Amino acid sequence: VARVGGDEFCLLLTGIRERTDAIAHMKQIIEGLAALHSGLSCDLQIQVSVGLAFYPQDAADPPNLLNRADKAMYQAKRSGKNCLRLSDEIANFA
Repeated sequence: VARVGGDEFCLLLTGIRERTDAIAHMKQIIEGLAALHSGLSCDLQIQVSVGLAFYPQDAADPPNLLNRADKAMYQAKRSGKNCLRLSDEIANFA
């Protein structure tokens, strides 16, 4: 896990054999972060927008892979709260 900006983080998943496994892991993370507020004495709501890019299918080098994930994340932000978008879903997104 690395912080790449003010409220942006990058997570590198290794050992993933199927895209569906990566999607399932990210959905668990989204649900887990949404549940973090339970038991606190204040009203806290955590919302996550996730963009996924896959190596080497989406890009073969780190800068381009991060760029593809970033574009997918911004598409997720536009789509609503606690949303996940795949890089190949936004191939024509500018």
